[in-house]
Formats: sequence, structure tokens, C-alpha cells
Amino acid sequence: MRGYNATHTKDMELAIGFNTSVDCITKYGGNFYDFGRALKVLLSDITPVGHITQISAAIDAEQGYGWMPPSKVRPIIDGFNEQYVPGYYSMYDFGDDELGTNPGSAEKNGWTAEDVWYVANGAVSSSPIAEIYYYDDEGEWYSLSLWAYNNKNYSIFFDGVLSENGINNSYTDSQSYYALLNALQQDSRTYASGFVYNSWMEPEGFHFYNP
Repeated sequence: MRGYNATHTKDMELAIGFNTSVDCITKYGGNFYDFGRALKVLLSDITPVGHITQISAAIDAEQGYGWMPPSKVRPIIDGFNEQYVPGYYSMYDFGDDELGTNPGSAEKNGWTAEDVWYVANGAVSSSPIAEIYYYDDEGEWYSLSLWAYNNKNYSIFFDGVLSENGINNSYTDSQSYYALLNALQQDSRTYASGFVYNSWMEPEGFHFYNP
């Protein structure tokens, strides 16, 4: 935080990423619900300073190519939400929606549309920053948002998108942003006017940009 405040004048939210892999959590006791509670307490112990105005958590629920089962991820989210600390803390989901464009009938490693929706946007503090790397990643998230509209009475609220900014012929940051935005805007049931964050990933880490 000192480094950011020394070189920037724009207020920002600091999202701290956590490793939610099974191996990591089981090494320290294996209680996924308590892990979620501990994350909330840890965040509350960090005091925002200067232009860092908010502290939040970020997890990548899908863990690359092999998803953790929802029976382990959902307790993390529940523990985070049910642990009381003063103030409000978001749990951002940096992740894929790998259920495809027909999520209501799809399942992957035990995950259903209900599970992906709950972790991404259904729980109280959950907000998705969707990985929109390549063509039709946006179609998968649009389809899940439409599923939410039809089954939960409201579409998904996206805080932003995450791209690889052209690495390996992936979308650039602006292409990623507008790919999802356009996909959502084509349908009044999923319409979004814009996102809080646009972001892209480079070798040294994630970068966030508000267009």
C-alpha cells in the first residue's frame, strides 16, 4: 500500500487473492468453512491507507483445468459470509464458467449452474470478475446470467472482466470488456450498462483499468 500511495493519486480497492486449492487448505487443517471465516477476519485486520480505500478478497474457484468440487468451495463462501466483522467485504470470483452455453443441463466435476451462480453472484458478498480470454467465453457467462434471470429472478451483476490482453492471440483488454458487455446488452433480460473494472493479466500480475 505504501508503494501505491507513493506513486498514485487515484483511489482504488485492493483485492487480495487467496489460494483455494485442496492441497493448500488441507495442509492447514482442511476445514473449508473455517478457512472462509479466517479470510474475513484477516481482511478486517488490514487497515486501508491513503488512496487504498477498500480491502476485499479474491478467489479463483475453478483452479485452472481441474475444478475443486462445490462441496469444498461453497463452505468457503458460507464461512466468509457468516463470519461477522465490522464493515462490508466483497468476495470476488476470478474464474471461468466452463459449463458452456446451456448451463441448465451441464455439469463438470460435480458443478452445476446453481453452484457456479452461487459462488459467482448468489451468495451475499459474491461478485464475479469474469475471465473473458477467448471467443465465446462471453457466451458462457451470458448463458449463465440468463439462467439466473430465469431461475433466480435476476441476472448476474458483473463487477468487471479479466483478460490476458492479447497473450497467445487472446482478447485484448478492450476486446474482453466489450465482448461481455455486448453479449449482455443483446438481451434485455441480461442487460448491463457497463462494469466497474476492466482488467488484464501480464506476467508480473493483474492490472486493473476503468475505461
